[in-house]
Amino acid sequence: MMLLDGKKAANELKATLIEDIKKYYKGRNPKLAILISTKDSGSLSYLKGRQRLANEIGVGVEVFDCESYNQDQMIDLVVRLSNDNNVDGIMIDRPLGNTIDEDVVFSYLDYKKDIDGCTLHNLGLLYQGYKCHVGATARAIVELLKYYKIPLDGENIAVIGRSRNVGKPLFLLLNNEDATVTLCHSKTKNLPDICKNKDIVIVAIGQKEFIDEKYFNPNSIVIDVGIHYDENGKMVGDVKRSVKEFVRAISPVPGGVGPLTNIALMQNLIDSYRGDTIGGTKE
Repeated sequence: MMLLDGKKAANELKATLIEDIKKYYKGRNPKLAILISTKDSGSLSYLKGRQRLANEIGVGVEVFDCESYNQDQMIDLVVRLSNDNNVDGIMIDRPLGNTIDEDVVFSYLDYKKDIDGCTLHNLGLLYQGYKCHVGATARAIVELLKYYKIPLDGENIAVIGRSRNVGKPLFLLLNNEDATVTLCHSKTKNLPDICKNKDIVIVAIGQKEFIDEKYFNPNSIVIDVGIHYDENGKMVGDVKRSVKEFVRAISPVPGGVGPLTNIALMQNLIDSYRGDTIGGTKE
């Protein structure tokens, strides 16, 4: 069994990001604006992770505390940042608050600065196979597979979970890589049998250690996207820990997809910084 170590991949890709910033330097370093509306421990930990990586690679970060903002104030800020030529990427952390319509706010975000691929514009470009910003988790999964030289072209892949943030964009991204993708969900019939016949199974269902050995065969490659904590406070995924002894390869939790998520965000940011033609060319 091979562990798909995301930390190792992240360290190598981080070095590439540093070189890219030097290569495309245009009188100022890249800048990321982060809008936060909640201060729970998980959100603050995620924020610190992004700030730490940004500092390591030379990206400036400005954080906007929007906890007390109403919808009009959020829209005004998003429009201002979208029009600021010194801001290369904007990330709007969710949830935004009970009185704010997230879809309305995101509709004002410049899709070229939408580094987490949340706007309908970027999702539409992804659907059509054009160059676009792809959600960080979806991009991180593909980066992990490519790092370990796991082929996607022609492979049969099951994606379990159809969320707007992970499952659906991942389905499109893998399809654009010429994989044959089955998107599964809670209503899918005979799910274990479907997954057992796939080359790669990607699990993003948000249920702690729900998926066990009956979903896989000994040659399965498993990507576990879940993040949960067990009764002892240990981080676990959507896939039972015992599965690692049964399959060909698996991404660990922690240390699999997670370390690459912020890397993927910064990759999208650098794409924006260097003026990549978002929406202009087919992938």
